[in-house]
This record gives sequence, structure tokens and C-alpha cells, in this order.
Amino acid sequence: MEERTAKKRNKLTSEGIDKLRDLPDDLLHYIFSFLDTKNAVLTSALSKRWRFFWNSVPHLNFDRESFDEFTSFKNFVLTVLQQRQHDSKICRENWEKVLWRAMAKE
Repeated sequence: MEERTAKKRNKLTSEGIDKLRDLPDDLLHYIFSFLDTKNAVLTSALSKRWRFFWNSVPHLNFDRESFDEFTSFKNFVLTVLQQRQHDSKICRENWEKVLWRAMAKE
């Protein structure tokens, strides 16, 4: 059974169906920049490679409306910032927008 699964996995990659696996990190960061941060974090369940990938994405798009309460939103933002890779950069213009939008909704 295990051998069949491995053969199937190799067949998928050799036919080019699983092309995401081969994308460079810079391109994945670009793609992830279009997701809100909550969805980017959720992608960690899709692949071993992506398990911690979200914590290095430079464009953080926090969507206050995807949380019922401001406290939940605030805790999520703090958790994301605490778990980020320390050498990761955050795009400043996005961060300022996040802060203004969050304060306006409060």
C-alpha cells in the first residue's frame, strides 16, 4: 500500500501536476501577499513546506471583519507578530493600513 502511494506521488510530480512544490519562496511570498493573513496561516495545513511559511510573508493583510470581536482580532495580530521569523521584514505601508482600519472599526 505504501509503495502504491509513493508511486502515485512520484507520478503526480513527474507529470507536472504538483507544480507548487517547485516554486521559489519569493514567488510564493508574492502569491501569499494576496491572501489575508488569517488565510495564509491556514495554508500551513496544506503542505509540510508551508507549515511555517506564513511567518515569513512580508505583506501582512489583517482583515478585522473576519473576526467576531475586536479582542479576537487583537490576539490574532499579536500571536502572528510574536511567531514571525525575527529576520522577516514587514511591508510598512500595509502595516499602517492595518492599524488605521483596526482602530476605525473598534
